[in-house]
Amino acid sequence: MATIVAFPLPDVTAPSDTNNFVIPAPDEPANFMQFETLVDGIPVAMSMEQKALAIGIDRTGELKDLGLAVSPLEKGVSERLGQLSEATLERLREQGMVEFDVFDAGQGMKRHVRPLWSVRTIYYWTQTFPAGNDVIVEHRYTPSVGGSAQTIVGASYATKEQLARYDDRHCLTAGFVAAAKRLQSKASGNGGTILTEQRLEYILTTGANWLGTIGKFRLTVDKGSADNLVSFCMDSVRKISPTQFVVEKQDFYPGKKLDILILRPVQAR
Repeated sequence: MATIVAFPLPDVTAPSDTNNFVIPAPDEPANFMQFETLVDGIPVAMSMEQKALAIGIDRTGELKDLGLAVSPLEKGVSERLGQLSEATLERLREQGMVEFDVFDAGQGMKRHVRPLWSVRTIYYWTQTFPAGNDVIVEHRYTPSVGGSAQTIVGASYATKEQLARYDDRHCLTAGFVAAAKRLQSKASGNGGTILTEQRLEYILTTGANWLGTIGKFRLTVDKGSADNLVSFCMDSVRKISPTQFVVEKQDFYPGKKLDILILRPVQAR
């Protein structure tokens, strides 16, 4: 039987001062996460679909009509936006697609047009599944890791509402928060400790589209360093090394995407 198989990547926006993250392959907008698929060990040629979303609305057609890239990650997007008419830019601003940064770089006031839309990327191909035979499908990509110079987790100024949002995404345990507070308490003064934040996500819920549950599920999370703290929403987590954690399940049905939070202590200058 031949069928179309699709693999969606997480939505990605353009980096900014308040939304900082690393793009694995910024010079390859069609494959900025270095995605590849192997079927029985052989690379598969895939098709790709990208959509531009702003405030949840598909704006792909409008960007194409304006001659703009669907992905806000492509080089020169901000410069191309800056060349549009004021009326067009104002319409895009009202649609939540752009915002204006005004600053003085020593040569008078200048305006920078920043894209706000996100790009949703889906890879797909046609796969034949012979009756009675096993087919091994492997997906690999380098995740885009978000980050902040400091985190509010464990900080004295963090509000209950802020921590509740973190808890909803990352399932913070009392031990995790207590460890972050101990490290944050050492943050004052030169040479103290600050906690930087790294975030990544994985869309597990595509597994819910399969015929039935995931028979054998194994998740390995490596926090990178034994000094780092890690938190994510999953039960039955086993620690198998100073940095690695494993979750194994039978007949697993994913109910939400996986959001991983890593707090990394660094020495303040």
